[in-house]
Amino acid sequence: MTIWTPDLTGAGPRYLAIADAIGSDIGSGRLRPGERLPPHRDLAWRVGVTVGTVTRGYGEARRRGLVQGEVGRGTYVSNPGRTAGALPLAPTADGLLDLEFNYQAVDDEREIVARILVDISRNADLNALLRYQPAAGMPAHRAAAADWLRRGGVDARPENVIITTGGQHAIDVVLATIAQPGDLVLAEALTYAGAKGAAEARRLRLQGVAMDEHGLLPDAFEAACRGGAPKALYCMTRLHNPAVCTLSLERREAIVEIAERYDVSLIEDDLYGFLLDDPDPPLARLAPHRTYYINSLSKCFGPGLRVGYVLAPSQAAQKITAMLRATIYLAMPLAGEIATRLINEGTAARLALKRRAEATARQHLLAEHLEGYGFRPSATAFHTWLTLPPPWRANDFAARVRQRGVAITPAEAFVVGRAAAPHAVRVCLGGTSSRAELTRGLVILRSLLDEGPSADTIVV
Repeated sequence: MTIWTPDLTGAGPRYLAIADAIGSDIGSGRLRPGERLPPHRDLAWRVGVTVGTVTRGYGEARRRGLVQGEVGRGTYVSNPGRTAGALPLAPTADGLLDLEFNYQAVDDEREIVARILVDISRNADLNALLRYQPAAGMPAHRAAAADWLRRGGVDARPENVIITTGGQHAIDVVLATIAQPGDLVLAEALTYAGAKGAAEARRLRLQGVAMDEHGLLPDAFEAACRGGAPKALYCMTRLHNPAVCTLSLERREAIVEIAERYDVSLIEDDLYGFLLDDPDPPLARLAPHRTYYINSLSKCFGPGLRVGYVLAPSQAAQKITAMLRATIYLAMPLAGEIATRLINEGTAARLALKRRAEATARQHLLAEHLEGYGFRPSATAFHTWLTLPPPWRANDFAARVRQRGVAITPAEAFVVGRAAAPHAVRVCLGGTSSRAELTRGLVILRSLLDEGPSADTIVV
């Protein structure tokens, strides 16, 4: 039995503070799986509360899946039953269950990379990979990238592909190339937070364009074009982050027609397209002369492999390359070599199918545990968009969920400009290393949704 004593400083009910402290100390490693907690009476005397308060605190911790107990044996820290080699809970640094980061956590990358690195050390020209190379990327790397992008339905030619340090870097390089500080750039009213950050860093005026549950509204896009002189529209046509929706062919064609009339460049972020069997052409195939198509291997393989791709219009490829050269000179050739081998040997394609299958299984768990609540389903998405029932507000809900050991993202992180944030949150399904851990997180979400907000979270 441990002599654990919780820190109960702060406002709020003492029993919740006990449960929160258990979760916090599990995350920090102070409490380890299998450790026995103090008897109710001992802990009550030590921290100056009633035995009933400790009982309620332990009960709340048990409901969150943090502890387990048996009559006559005591209360013990739960063991999540991880198998050897499984990933840690979350990259949140505080032990939270990760339903916040939008990727699929798997434990097969290490063996794949180790094998490829050994092969590179034996059979590749390491000197070449450690020297300066063309800023747009080595020819073999650009050829492999073009092969990968063609899987997404675009006519990718190696000479129009520029290799970047991940998708985020690709967004920044494109924005820096086609827009100057003060220029207007449009995006969906809800958009990827990284694109917001890139626009802000470049001192661009980012304006949101209205959307519905099916995606960007062409009429709203045209109104924004009439009301200003936008340089570009940044958008996600497939498995939108965070709204999940995929744009219909009719809307894609309408967006291209409007962009042609008002001479607006299109930045198409398609990082999640590999999860879909989408027969409809992306914007980059409908309007290759004005579309900057962005992709990467981060979501398919792992975010630590910082390799991204820009498929630029023919007339703009050299400008993109010049901007990349002016910022980082070139993306790391060794990372490009790893990505190239993943593509050429078929591993990336096999992993894409594996990711789809796992996403489908996790979507089934989502449907099972959040049935009756307003989430947006998708057969293969890594995430969902959950509209909260009244009187919940997104920030309050996210804060309460975090107190119970789960990290999610409130809508405000994705809202463009000063528009009011919807009462919704993004819930990511892939960040936990197992379906059992995802289930635990969904159970916590469901329990809080069923309970509703407490009186102290409602502002009158």
